[in-house]
Amino acid sequence: MAAEATGVAEQSAAAVEEIGRNVTGVRGDVSNVADVERLFAQIKQEKGKLDIVFANAGVVRYAALGAISEEFFDSIFDTNVKACFLRFRRLCLCCPTAHPSFSARRW
Repeated sequence: MAAEATGVAEQSAAAVEEIGRNVTGVRGDVSNVADVERLFAQIKQEKGKLDIVFANAGVVRYAALGAISEEFFDSIFDTNVKACFLRFRRLCLCCPTAHPSFSARRW
């Protein structure tokens, strides 16, 4: 697992280098509240504002219904559903130009 994570980190660093200075890689778990908070804090510190959120994290895992544990289900749900909720909830708190239905307010 560590070797796989290192490979992903190296690929991400190379992509950031290729794209340019207006990109920052932030490592974290999108289904973890503290990591999402750290992500938004880093955006605020480095960029001062946030214009758009592109939420594309997702996982697919297969198992027979009778073999699915609560932990298995939670791992999929946390990445595919909870992660989007956490990012967009946080967006509501920091993006003054968000759609009015977000009830946005300033950082």
